[in-house]
Amino acid sequence: MSLLKSLKFRLTLSVIVTVCTVFLLGMIVEYRRAYQERLELLRGSLEEQAHAVRLAYSQIKGKEEFARYVDEFCAQINGYISPGHHILVLNDQGQIIASTRHHSGKEMEETLLTSDPTEKILYQGKHRLAQVRLQDEGKVTFVLAQYLDHMEGVLRKQLISRFITVGVTAGAIILLLYILINLWVLKPVDNLSTAAKDWADRNFAARSDLTGAADFQLLAKEFNGMAAQLERHEQDQTRELDLARQIQINLLPSASPKIQGLNITADYRPTEHVAGDLYDIIDLSGNKTAIVILDVCGHGISAALLTGVVKMSLHRRLAENEDLSRAMKLVNEDLLACTTPGQFVTACVGMWNSQDRTWTYCAAGHPGGVLFRQGQTQLFSATASLLGVLTDTDWPINEIHLKPQDRVLLYTDGVTEIGVKNDELMTRIQDSIFDNGIGLDLGGHVAAVMANALPNTTSNIKDDATIVAFEVQEKPSLYKPLKEP
Repeated sequence: MSLLKSLKFRLTLSVIVTVCTVFLLGMIVEYRRAYQERLELLRGSLEEQAHAVRLAYSQIKGKEEFARYVDEFCAQINGYISPGHHILVLNDQGQIIASTRHHSGKEMEETLLTSDPTEKILYQGKHRLAQVRLQDEGKVTFVLAQYLDHMEGVLRKQLISRFITVGVTAGAIILLLYILINLWVLKPVDNLSTAAKDWADRNFAARSDLTGAADFQLLAKEFNGMAAQLERHEQDQTRELDLARQIQINLLPSASPKIQGLNITADYRPTEHVAGDLYDIIDLSGNKTAIVILDVCGHGISAALLTGVVKMSLHRRLAENEDLSRAMKLVNEDLLACTTPGQFVTACVGMWNSQDRTWTYCAAGHPGGVLFRQGQTQLFSATASLLGVLTDTDWPINEIHLKPQDRVLLYTDGVTEIGVKNDELMTRIQDSIFDNGIGLDLGGHVAAVMANALPNTTSNIKDDATIVAFEVQEKPSLYKPLKEP
């Protein structure tokens, strides 16, 4: 359930529960008040009737005549006031002088005779009854009682009628509150939530509508102001990143030098404005050319800065040392001097000797590349440890004699980020290129490998991806420029 739907459900439920609880408690309190009021009126009526019977007793001397009076009087009040009355007259010995029970049973009489005289409300099974007792000077007790069933029935009917009225009123109030909550709370929250999702996606140009209560409008203004600041910051950062990207592009070779005996091409795919991948071609003395591909741990600004450091170090150390192993040792020392723990670089640095057609490389924690020869593939593994990690280590090298039409493909781990192992990558390359792509030139070969290894859209690339490939020609010639990044 989304945040807005959850909030809408909880607010609606809270309104319904609150309104219904308030009205229900109000009805209960009103019913108890009306019940007590009716009961007091009924007891007052019984007292008046008791006084009338006591007055008649003092004036009527004959026992039978008094009994007839009591019977007629009970019939009248049952008919004109409410049914369920009972009159009981007792002498000072507790013996019955007169008793009448129109619309009441003998059980009431027995309840009156055995009950506590001080009790105002008596219980007889499921029925309740009110009693009033008076005594005259001769200790004669006049007891008048009435079932409360009629009164309670009237109150229940009133309660049902009131419940219907209250229910309609409560429904109208709930509907009104629901509309107000939607306008004053839920809609502003929805606007803020929608804008927040845009901001989370770095779309800081989005703004929240100023709707709802004044407090929500003020909150939306504050958030919009924050978004405006973030938008300006994002624009400034984008300009800085564009500048950094241009600087890093300038670090890449704009065109290959005149390499004796090679065709060369590259494909460079950064995930962000700047990348942790870099490749380079360095013209050296003695018919030698260095071809470099490297990958700095991570990507973004910090990784891009370190690529520049590695490039400068490689240019210096390779120019100073013909021994590739010695040059790599010095590059490692340069990195140790400027990196922090956890930072490292993987690199494949090779020297192409056009005179004897040898490829001498050192793969520092990096794949040594792939050799394609007469329809067969050979994977070269790493030869040394990571750059920028260990202080005292060897930097072994491999030397391979290349033949005409041999192709060597160097790549960074971003090419294999789809979750296959290197040996599985070889199977994928073989399946996609040699089974289906016979006759492709070097550029087509690289494009096919990159398309097969990466998603169709660059927005889904998880890591920087770079491929540098070269092919040995039959004889020396001038070669085509590198593919622009």
